[in-house]
Amino acid sequence: MVDRVVAAVWRLRRLGRVETGIFAWERFEELAERAEREAGGYESHPGDFLIEIVDTTITDEKKHEEALSRARRMRGEQEDETATLDRTFARDADRANAFSKLSRYETAIERQLYRALHELERRQAARRGTGVPPPQVVDVDVSGIPEGEGSG
Repeated sequence: MVDRVVAAVWRLRRLGRVETGIFAWERFEELAERAEREAGGYESHPGDFLIEIVDTTITDEKKHEEALSRARRMRGEQEDETATLDRTFARDADRANAFSKLSRYETAIERQLYRALHELERRQAARRGTGVPPPQVVDVDVSGIPEGEGSG
């Protein structure tokens, strides 16, 4: 039981790091995109698409390089351990659902933790010779509809 409690606590702590990683990744993504847009603002292109690739004029070399440098730094920050920790989780969670899946995962782990703690308490009490009743189940109605009125 103690191993289960320790494993659940460890997993809950890891979830905090995953959540931090998701926020960090998205933050650095946004900052990198802003810097890239800023750098693009210092570029002047002729009208023809094929010529644009070859014939780009930089209107302010220093500011353009500063913006590109910031973009590279932000992309590098995305490779930090905290920011990349979430990538596996987010890929598995279909990125857009990462936070809702993380929340469900956290709820399930907390349930496991409390179940293990209650069982540990019961076993310790039984070893001491004192009886501890199992946790009571409480049925809670949160609908606000008085009993019998909701069925139609």
